[in-house]
Amino acid sequence: MHRLLQAGGCEVLDVGCGAGFWSLDMATKYRLSYFTGIDVDKNVLPLNPKPKNVVFQRVDLMELPLPYDDNTFDYIFVRSMMDTVPDEQWDAVLRELVRIMKKGAYIECVEAYENLFDAGPAMSTVLRRT
Repeated sequence: MHRLLQAGGCEVLDVGCGAGFWSLDMATKYRLSYFTGIDVDKNVLPLNPKPKNVVFQRVDLMELPLPYDDNTFDYIFVRSMMDTVPDEQWDAVLRELVRIMKKGAYIECVEAYENLFDAGPAMSTVLRRT
């Protein structure tokens, strides 16, 4: 992904961006690519983002379809949304993210928890390794 972002022209969506730290950092590092940060809470979004290759929008992930055309994004970054999106909505949300991503694009989902919990056999395997 680094090479694609550095080459430029990539459209990146930051889902649940909050105050936009990730988007701002990435837009500074990859000035030839374009970043869109979305969050349901307009009060946390940066008012005057810099650099110029980043924008922030108030978008509710639960209000589908999302306001983007098919095949828009090369990279979709989803962070800390597991507790925000109800379990029964994940299929619809993921289908929608696939709709707006370009063919061959990437979706990266990151969940960072200080204390992992045992959610079943697969998680038990992971916990034994840590």
